[in-house]
Amino acid sequence: MSELQHARIAELCSELHLAAVPDLYLANAQAAAARDASFSDFLEDTLKGERESSLK
Repeated sequence: MSELQHARIAELCSELHLAAVPDLYLANAQAAAARDASFSDFLEDTLKGERESSLK
């Protein structure tokens, strides 16, 4: 992933008030790829991480 793409994702997350996603998505994407998971699985895991972060 390029630095420019990371910056765009971080900006979108900021606009959407998704504070944890910029720190979660890369590791979640790598884990999903390693286990051949679907995009839906990746998205669900990332959103669960966001929810857990916001509950702290």
